[in-house]
Amino acid sequence: MQEVKFTADALAEKYGAVLSTEKLAEVLGVKKTTIQQAISRETFQIPVAKIGGKWVALAYDVAVYLSNAR
Repeated sequence: MQEVKFTADALAEKYGAVLSTEKLAEVLGVKKTTIQQAISRETFQIPVAKIGGKWVALAYDVAVYLSNAR
């Protein structure tokens, strides 16, 4: 089986440099509400920021999380 690497460039190319909770849910394979609940409980393990009233994460931080989660 071929090893899959999560790079910030690959994520940014597919989803953009900044990922919304919807895109985070797609990448992580969970529901958007799961992401939102973890953020509100302060248990979400990827750094996020609120921009324009919406929570977002950088593709770089998502790539780091996915690489470390393996």
